[in-house]
Amino acid sequence: MSVYNSSLYLKQAIDSILNQTYSNFEFIIINDGSTDDSLSIIKTYSDKRIKLLENDGNKGLIYSLNKGIAEASGEFIARMDADDVCVSTRFEKQVHYMNAHVDIGVLSSDYYSFNETSKRYMRSIDGDSRIRTFLLFTATVCHPVLMIRKSVLEINGLNYSVSAKHVEDFDLWTRLALYTKFATIKEALLNYRDHASQVSHVYSDLQKINSDIVRQNYLSALNFVYTSIELNIHNLISSNKKITSKQDLNAIENWLIKLIDQNQTMRKFESDGFNSAIAKVWIDCCGNTNLGLHSYFKYLFSSLKKYQLSSSFLELKLFAKCLIRWVK
Repeated sequence: MSVYNSSLYLKQAIDSILNQTYSNFEFIIINDGSTDDSLSIIKTYSDKRIKLLENDGNKGLIYSLNKGIAEASGEFIARMDADDVCVSTRFEKQVHYMNAHVDIGVLSSDYYSFNETSKRYMRSIDGDSRIRTFLLFTATVCHPVLMIRKSVLEINGLNYSVSAKHVEDFDLWTRLALYTKFATIKEALLNYRDHASQVSHVYSDLQKINSDIVRQNYLSALNFVYTSIELNIHNLISSNKKITSKQDLNAIENWLIKLIDQNQTMRKFESDGFNSAIAKVWIDCCGNTNLGLHSYFKYLFSSLKKYQLSSSFLELKLFAKCLIRWVK
């Protein structure tokens, strides 16, 4: 856990770790030059499992996380943020899963996203091939609920990259995806706090720029072939911006088909998981337009439709969206 001026929520976060039903762990807390009461709050705890490290000034999250990895002596590394709250059985269930599935290097879970007025259950992507496919487009796993097998980092010389500021998690996952398998526990093991001072709110412009770089690096590392126009289309898909032209929707369809065709040849991903993930991206794109029923019929008659799993509800939802926008 890296801590920088986190006094408002820090006690809740620390207590949720110390009260885990699984107790055999070291709790590495890196105080990253806090100027509020964070350090004094940490020092009120006498639990011997806490290992407090102090940076010489504010070095930033990437520096602190790499310092924590270097100091960690355990077989597994669990990430945690200083403003979130763990479910008490998180470590117990994650350690049990990792011990039972020795081929898994990165383990996520579902989680709750909450703020002062609401709480929502968030379903994480499951299935190794689907997770690694969705990483072509977005950071699809929740950073502060992850557990990573430390040996995977050590053997492959991986850590958080200083060049991937504010997307250090996304960047690391795409590099881990080249070497190990991912899995998800389909149960919420974390309460993820959504608030205005989060990086995703404050540094959204820089996040977008660096996310585009991460996506390009991942495509290239997997040997997918693309033109500059196709890369722009790939980033348009990932941006969640409204698709406003039939030309762009056609280009998205062609690019997704090309990805499936290339994977069929290269076999970088298991086909069923890859194809179903790409089909989900396609139906989401068709729903993210202002083109009305054109988008629905474009989806309906696309060759990508055949890869869509459990499509009835999603197709009905897409039809409703497109009809409403057509009427308007």
